[in-house]
Amino acid sequence: MVTQMLIYRYRKFVCVLFTGLLLVWPVLASSQTAATQEVSVPPMAEEEKIDQVSQAAPELPERPFSLAVTYYLLSDYVYRGVNFSEYSGEGREKLNHQMATSIDIPLGKKGNLGNFGFDTFFEWFAQQDKLETTPPGHNLQEIDYTLRYSYDVEPIKTKATVGWTDFTFPRILSSHDRTNEWFIRLEHNDAWMWRGLGYKGEDGILNPSFCFTQDTGYILGQWYEVCVKHPVTLCKNVTWTPQCVFAFDGGYIQPSLNEGKGSGKFEYAYTQPGMELKYDLTELLHLPPQAGSVYISGQLYYNAVSAVEKNRNEASHQVLKDLLFGGLAVGWSW
Repeated sequence: MVTQMLIYRYRKFVCVLFTGLLLVWPVLASSQTAATQEVSVPPMAEEEKIDQVSQAAPELPERPFSLAVTYYLLSDYVYRGVNFSEYSGEGREKLNHQMATSIDIPLGKKGNLGNFGFDTFFEWFAQQDKLETTPPGHNLQEIDYTLRYSYDVEPIKTKATVGWTDFTFPRILSSHDRTNEWFIRLEHNDAWMWRGLGYKGEDGILNPSFCFTQDTGYILGQWYEVCVKHPVTLCKNVTWTPQCVFAFDGGYIQPSLNEGKGSGKFEYAYTQPGMELKYDLTELLHLPPQAGSVYISGQLYYNAVSAVEKNRNEASHQVLKDLLFGGLAVGWSW
């Protein structure tokens, strides 16, 4: 009973904390802008803020494409509320390794016709052989490939992305070791909404985004996510980004855990407040502009699962549950 009360109070504290952060973001952003004006520094978008060394460097020619590679070391692999790196009797957390890559190709002059992208994702768990569905020696749990197209709809300050992802699960000992899905993602810059409060920045305050996913493999369910987030520059090269995700299950969770058999109801799945603290190492490493940029970051997330999802998944060995997880990331972009 005492443990349940502590968990309830912690969950309530986390939710209240992030609700408060969402409410004070406009004030924080406005105060940052005001502070900038007091010292007579012209306002600039974050991506335009470069030091004197970078200003003295010759301008680089426009690149025909961009690359990014990120390595993650996480306490758990949590995807859409399900912990895929947890086994009975695990005890102390066993670390999970992930690698994500992406290539982006602008279309037209300076990307005025949109952007084409290709992403990959690899997930490796050292204790994978402890999971029930895993054959011996198979530590690579998931491999994903994504094709996507993005276009900035300037009149409504929204970036629209459509894409298709192929999922492969080498660990699954059945015919359902592969599925795929298509998705639509909208990312909105809401800076215009806060002009009446004196905000003059170009970056948004809440930066709301919406993602709809339709599985076309054996799951045949939908997944919906709404997210708000705002990067805050704490000091030079250090950025703190709080965020909150609101997830809705359109008949996705149960079929994914039971090979296509399960409930097809539309239900609220969970609330996931989280944060990332990122340190740009490019200047510290004295990297020239031609070498791209490098960063290191830490993430922390908390899944506050709805009671409906808890009850509906009691029969599954991989239930949705309240969970605190996080880890580190190292990334390079060019």
